[in-house]
Amino acid sequence: MTNSHLLFGLFFLQVAGTLLAAGIRAVATLLTVRRALRGARPRDRAAILRSVARITLALHDRRE
Repeated sequence: MTNSHLLFGLFFLQVAGTLLAAGIRAVATLLTVRRALRGARPRDRAAILRSVARITLALHDRRE
């Protein structure tokens, strides 16, 4: 194995770890929102979904 193979392997592991961590955070967020929506009244549900949309848009704008 050459150094370039090892570097590529480390790079691949870092990318895979980053994607896995992002996926875990996304699933945890979805489960939290689902739990909050489950017992909420319709007006509260709308407020929760608006908050989630606002946060999602803010995160998207921050990344650009």
